[in-house]
Amino acid sequence: MDNLSSYPIPDEQPTLERLVKCKKYNLRQDPHDSSKDPEIYIRNDDDGLIPSWALAPLPEQCHDLPKIDVSEVRVRKCSPESCWPYKTEVNGESMFFKPLFDFKVPEFWRELYALGRIYRAGGIDRLAGLRGIATVDAPPTVVGLLTTWVDGTKLCDTDKSERQAYSEKWSDEVLSTLQNLHESGIIWGDVNAHNVLIDRRQNDAWIIDLDGGSRPDHQLQPSEANKDAEREAVRKMFATLKRLSPEESQWLGPFGPAY
Repeated sequence: MDNLSSYPIPDEQPTLERLVKCKKYNLRQDPHDSSKDPEIYIRNDDDGLIPSWALAPLPEQCHDLPKIDVSEVRVRKCSPESCWPYKTEVNGESMFFKPLFDFKVPEFWRELYALGRIYRAGGIDRLAGLRGIATVDAPPTVVGLLTTWVDGTKLCDTDKSERQAYSEKWSDEVLSTLQNLHESGIIWGDVNAHNVLIDRRQNDAWIIDLDGGSRPDHQLQPSEANKDAEREAVRKMFATLKRLSPEESQWLGPFGPAY
């Protein structure tokens, strides 16, 4: 909880509601005060969300998907780099939270529609699926996605000895999940060692993040050529990482066609 110190949250179990409906303030220097220590005035600008979060109405075609009000979502961990929450909890279940950023709006909707299609079809093994849409107010307004929490390690952070021992197993698992994605008419779009998590309980490889990695639309169409290219990208990723240390792996990818 130490990472939450940058937020004005007074309680020990903050909810997403406090981050979405937080107080906004403007600082203004007295223009007539030319001293070395001028007066600074603070003005309350009412409630507002964290800068760079972009709330939007929930599309009608997504109204059948599970919705969870932000007042029910407890923040458990925040990123040390950005201070944005990523691990949350709802009714005792851990979930990954992905906010709707104003600089990644098209990617967010692509991921929501893909996860919604998978949810309606009953889910896919070893894919971080949709657990709910974080919303506020009525009619529902989207704050972010809540997906399966995988307690694991990013593929790019695994030890070289582990990769050499388990790369074939992990590659087969990712390819199997990818096959199910393709059969659902979905291209992963972001074959990247940051987007594969190794579940430490089962030592299984999970696919996360279906936002497409900012690829152009023609590379995200479920054509046979794109499916073949994506499978080859997965094989290349594991073959490459097998030879590298975690330090050498951090800036590799995405794998696949250039864009």
